[in-house]
Amino acid sequence: TGNDVFPGLTISQTKAEEFLSRDLEKFESFVEDAVEVQLNDNQFSALVCFCFNVGPGGFGDSTLLKLLNQGNYPGAANQFPVWNKVNGEPWLGLTRRRLAERALFLGKPWQSFLTYEGTGEEVTGEIISEAPRTLKLTAPVMQGEDVRQVQEALKTAGINLEPDGFFGNDTDKAVRQFQQQKGLTADGVVGAQTRKELGL
Repeated sequence: TGNDVFPGLTISQTKAEEFLSRDLEKFESFVEDAVEVQLNDNQFSALVCFCFNVGPGGFGDSTLLKLLNQGNYPGAANQFPVWNKVNGEPWLGLTRRRLAERALFLGKPWQSFLTYEGTGEEVTGEIISEAPRTLKLTAPVMQGEDVRQVQEALKTAGINLEPDGFFGNDTDKAVRQFQQQKGLTADGVVGAQTRKELGL
């Protein structure tokens, strides 16, 4: 924002949003100029978010942009998680942000990555970022698109449950009921086996 911002500056919410939207416009036009291939809305949003965070210089020199401009969308997507380090150390906040951007870029549910708890070391591999999280009753409750998908699948399987995207007591009961029907350990934990039975 150039010289508009200085230490001790206090601004109104409206003014802050004005600064932000002006900033975002700069990054949007930078992405538009730098990218030579077709983008859908999700891909564009993910790239603007990425560029806003790493800066136009980082984005402009990135392997991500090079691969993207060669038309290698999957290769470009897998470059997001590489940018998760601070002083050479993986940082959970950045890991979450990068995985969310990558999922958005791929047009997949991204919200669950905001609570991702992995170490970040294995994040650059395809496996971890695709691996669904294990869902179970926790406090605070797990929520997100992945919970809703499980709930929808339980409902389809004939379990009486209203999908709301929150893994609460009702979902816990529903999962146990389903596991019992399928001869699985009725522990209420949605892992690989339960997902497989649900067709997810």
